[in-house]
Amino acid sequence: MLTKNDLNQIRSVVKEEVKNEVADQVKMGLEPIAKDLSDVKKDLSDVKKDLSDVKKDLSNVKKDLKDVKKRVKKIEKTVDVVIDHFDREIVGTQKRVGKIEDHLSL
Repeated sequence: MLTKNDLNQIRSVVKEEVKNEVADQVKMGLEPIAKDLSDVKKDLSDVKKDLSDVKKDLSNVKKDLKDVKKRVKKIEKTVDVVIDHFDREIVGTQKRVGKIEDHLSL
């Protein structure tokens, strides 16, 4: 018959073996997760790099847009000046034509 000491020794051996087996199973289960995590980290790094590139491009677009806005304002001012000039010319010409028509009784 087994003594209490023998049972305790068997228990500790079984406990150690179960512990080792569970640790091995956990390790084997974690390997695919670690690989997937590595892939996710790489993808995240790529996304961060792409986002950085997009931010740089957006900054350049903002600068270009400011330049375009300035140019459009300048063109609008020029168009306003040209329109005012031709409006005055047309009004002056209309007055002259009116006087000529009155003089010629047309």
